[in-house]
Amino acid sequence: MRSRPAGRIWLSCEPWRASGSIRRSIQGTVTGPFPTPAGTVQPTGARLDIPTADFWYIENGKIKEFNCYVGLSVMLAQLGVQPDFAAAVNASTSAAV
Repeated sequence: MRSRPAGRIWLSCEPWRASGSIRRSIQGTVTGPFPTPAGTVQPTGARLDIPTADFWYIENGKIKEFNCYVGLSVMLAQLGVQPDFAAAVNASTSAAV
């Protein structure tokens, strides 16, 4: 898979603190198996275009924190994996008892 910028870079700087963010897109083709707790999704050759966002927090010239957020629901939908809401409801009901 490859990653490319898909939007604007945002930066905010002060003498002692800075932060920045970038919206990106991870693109690729499903060519290998995708293991899940319910079993393995076999490769389909499907093209993926998954949105991501990276955030940096810099203090005194050093990266204090870095976070990367991936559009997991978009990725799963592009893989053909649909949420199982009935199982989630059953699990939460069982756990509450």
